[in-house]
Amino acid sequence: VVIYREAVKTGEAFGQLIEDLVTRHNADFLMVDPLLGFSGGDISKQEFCSHFLRHILQPVLMRTGCCLIAAHHQNKPPKKKEDNMQSTYDFTGSSELANWFRSTAILRREHQEHPHFILKLGKRGNRAGMRDDRGQFTESLRIRHSKTRGQIKWEVNDQPPLEEEDV
Repeated sequence: VVIYREAVKTGEAFGQLIEDLVTRHNADFLMVDPLLGFSGGDISKQEFCSHFLRHILQPVLMRTGCCLIAAHHQNKPPKKKEDNMQSTYDFTGSSELANWFRSTAILRREHQEHPHFILKLGKRGNRAGMRDDRGQFTESLRIRHSKTRGQIKWEVNDQPPLEEEDV
């Protein structure tokens, strides 16, 4: 695992950087977090978003055979407590972001005060083979931060869903 921090390069310069890094390290996977930070423009505009994904990132991935895993964050949550993020199309930016990626997953907080989340496989989620605790195929799981203090990992959340009033 090689971790490289970049805080300045965007757009074409970012594309060149990732190609250089992937080639130098013969990387199979590349993680970019947050994707918006490296686009270099208004990702909500279809024309710009398509250019960044299809003309800057895609050629690098095709030439190197590397797989891109990108974190894309939602807008700051509204003042109301309700979180309606249900689909990849609900996130910031052009719908091209959801369309271009081969598959998607959404990690959304289930409860504001507890470390409870829902992992929902979006695009192509039914082909991922994820199973629930009963062994049934599923496209979503309730997960949580580890119950063991100091342990950094995700685990299945076997507690019943909490309502915001339960806090």
